[in-house]
Amino acid sequence: MMSELKRILVTATMSSGKSTLVNAFIGQQIMMAQNESCTSLPWVITEDPESSKPYGRHNRMRITFKQNIAAVLHELTNETVPIFTPMYRTEADVIWQLIDTPGVNSSTDMEHKRLAESYVREMDYDVLLYVVNGGHLGTQDDEMHLCFIQQVVPSQKIIFVMNKVDQFRKGHDSIQDSVVTLKNRLHEFGFIDPIVQPVSARAGYLFKRELQQSELSEEEIDELEWYKRKFAREGFDLSENKASMSSTLLDQCGLHALEKLIKRKEVCK
Repeated sequence: MMSELKRILVTATMSSGKSTLVNAFIGQQIMMAQNESCTSLPWVITEDPESSKPYGRHNRMRITFKQNIAAVLHELTNETVPIFTPMYRTEADVIWQLIDTPGVNSSTDMEHKRLAESYVREMDYDVLLYVVNGGHLGTQDDEMHLCFIQQVVPSQKIIFVMNKVDQFRKGHDSIQDSVVTLKNRLHEFGFIDPIVQPVSARAGYLFKRELQQSELSEEEIDELEWYKRKFAREGFDLSENKASMSSTLLDQCGLHALEKLIKRKEVCK
């Protein structure tokens, strides 16, 4: 039985797919994911392998959710509730605790940046995932946040997640070249031997939903089939062993490799 806790803080500029990545790790929609400022509070989501459904805790009372949990949490602006949930993961070695923080460049609430930086500086975590939009590398907002991260977070704690590679187009974009570009940029900011993992969080999320036999909408089914075709192609397949007949979309979209990277990170004592 898993007992050790691995704490994983997720940070990013807005609309990098940070909350989608959190949902992909869990295998269901816990955080609201859309192109606006979705997270105004730090949401702490702890894995509970013994539970079949997500729940909250408040004053030692267990709170069940009768409606869409993502919508409920999105409406809470002044108080955060600890969330517990089963997580559908391929690398389940220890209990995971995910900390989803506000995007640092919300145009509607500049307080998000100050809050996000305070969480990064003050919260207790073993791994920091810095999520970047693979199609928009090198933005000014990212550069400012990278400077802050480089100053306050030990390099050995950080994994850079290059998300949204599903939006790359064959003949126009290269995942491999973009990884090299990002690594070179990170070197300029003072990061030594940065770990960069390309991923499509959306593809991984939908595939996990299918594996759990969860109901998908017609649009989600079409989207998932498109991801399966795209990530089977040369130049998009991120599987470590591309010749393996057992590779699934979780391998091809990079999510499995990211979970293995997190697994290898040490738990702080």
